[in-house]
Amino acid sequence: MKRLLFTMMVVWVTAVVARAQSAEDFIGTWLVQDKDARVELYKTSTGKLQGKCVWHVDPNKKDEHNKDPEKRNKSVIGLIVVWDFEWDPVKKEWIDGKVYKEGKVYCGRMKLNPDGTIFLKGTICGTPLGKTNTWTRVK
Repeated sequence: MKRLLFTMMVVWVTAVVARAQSAEDFIGTWLVQDKDARVELYKTSTGKLQGKCVWHVDPNKKDEHNKDPEKRNKSVIGLIVVWDFEWDPVKKEWIDGKVYKEGKVYCGRMKLNPDGTIFLKGTICGTPLGKTNTWTRVK
């Protein structure tokens, strides 16, 4: 009986870990840590991960910090804020991507936390300096 329970537990844990490490698990809509925006993540035709803002707490919010003055009047809704992430099958995470926030572009990587949230690390490209964020899936 103990052996059966142990075997069932090993199978269950293996299934949970295997599922949590799939590139497809990132696809969907996520609430950012500040809870002021939602980002839809999807794969491009080249297999890279990309994301756009699909909701903002202020529906009239403009990209006012954009370095290009011509784009500062554009809505943040519809704006591509995550791009060029590549799946690393060994690390089981998306790596080498870019993240845009308030006029700045960061280098990033993301992986799933055990609780199903996304751990996003954005750094000033070429340095270890940066911030982490936790995104929660929108049901």
